[in-house]
Amino acid sequence: MNIPLSTAIGIDLATLAIASLIGWRVARSLLHPSAMFLLCHCYIVTFRLYQLHSGLQPMAYSFQWPVAIEEVTRAAFASDIALLAMALGWIVARGWGERRAVANREPRVLLSKPRVQLTAVAAIVFSLLAIAYVGPAGLRDERLVAGTAESSGYLFAAAGWTGWGFCLLHYVYGFSPVLLGVTLCALFVSMMFSPFRGVVIIPLVFLIFLFLARRKQRNFPVGLAMAAPMLWLIWLPMKPVFYSLQQGDPVPVAIDKGIDTAFHNLGRENGSGIDFQFLDMIGSTMTLVDIHGQHFWGTSVTPLFVSPVPRLIWPDKPHLNQYQQELDIPSRAMAKLNMTAGLLGECYADFGWAGVVIVPFLISLAFTSGYLRLSGTSIFSPGCLLYLIYLSTFMQLYRDGLISAVWFPFVHCAPIGWLAVSHWLLPPRARTTANQMPTAVGSGEDWAAGQA
Repeated sequence: MNIPLSTAIGIDLATLAIASLIGWRVARSLLHPSAMFLLCHCYIVTFRLYQLHSGLQPMAYSFQWPVAIEEVTRAAFASDIALLAMALGWIVARGWGERRAVANREPRVLLSKPRVQLTAVAAIVFSLLAIAYVGPAGLRDERLVAGTAESSGYLFAAAGWTGWGFCLLHYVYGFSPVLLGVTLCALFVSMMFSPFRGVVIIPLVFLIFLFLARRKQRNFPVGLAMAAPMLWLIWLPMKPVFYSLQQGDPVPVAIDKGIDTAFHNLGRENGSGIDFQFLDMIGSTMTLVDIHGQHFWGTSVTPLFVSPVPRLIWPDKPHLNQYQQELDIPSRAMAKLNMTAGLLGECYADFGWAGVVIVPFLISLAFTSGYLRLSGTSIFSPGCLLYLIYLSTFMQLYRDGLISAVWFPFVHCAPIGWLAVSHWLLPPRARTTANQMPTAVGSGEDWAAGQA
């Protein structure tokens, strides 16, 4: 499939316009998954096409066989098909769930305040213990980040739980200036101990969604219009800032180096280029699948079933990206370089073009059905807590693949994910009054990001 860049841009803009219109009509709320889905598409697909149109080149990062422009445009076309499939999921879910979303309902199980408080404290304590055990130098080990070191990758995940402990405190006590200030300080300290930017960005995204869920006003908070650009400005230089701090540079010097790397070389491979080349990785993965000659038929997620076994016990345990290692060739060693296939690359690896349509549709249907089912219920229900963490980690699911649907909510964000599940496994006896989530669809009480 050879699609010219100009044609790919035209198709993408038309697809984005159609999906945005559908999202505007069916959602009218930032808590609806359509807003997050569209944001991910714009960042990974639309902006990358704009970069290529502006003269930047496709990925050649440590590849003997650089990615061709035709591979990127094919990946963009696949992403557009997937976005339309997701939009169809929003429509289908609304047709099924609109009637249930109108009435406010009291959930059968409410979060236990003592259990939430205990989990918050435990998350902070375990995080500090993990940092002390592994040490700052150990947290720089890329093998530990990838879960391939002799030490367990779970220690790396636990080292980032500090932010989640404070997020749970916000879930209970709201957004007082003092608590918010302490939370931001804790996230800043977490940034200095971890090369994984998600320990800062994902909790901040979660707090934004939590703030929106707690609000009663119908008007859109204009101040949050700058939230996405601010998160992007924080996220982009964070990794070079971390490595500069680990080398002993003072904070001002580290920040200056991070800004220089991220913005003065914006999108270039000697700067922040790798942060904008996820579409190239999808295209490269599709090519490697074609070379491989056969699909994986869903087995890309089978390493999840053995992932609870620590690598200390099972050194040869299959890697989470095992299928990528099978796809690697010497001139395109993506798995060796810790590159991601992306959700769409994995869908294509598993089921071909059918997977590019069916899997995103099912994901969209699940997210939207969950949103509609929870609309009008208490934000202090375990279902709402779990929905907010899945919505906050959708970027990782879209960028990294299906395994992230389990790995992030229940490993990197384990205090949130397992706290929610524990309330269904061991329901608390007492029920308390709680705030209500905003009604999402079919009511005059709708609040919206883009209300007409």
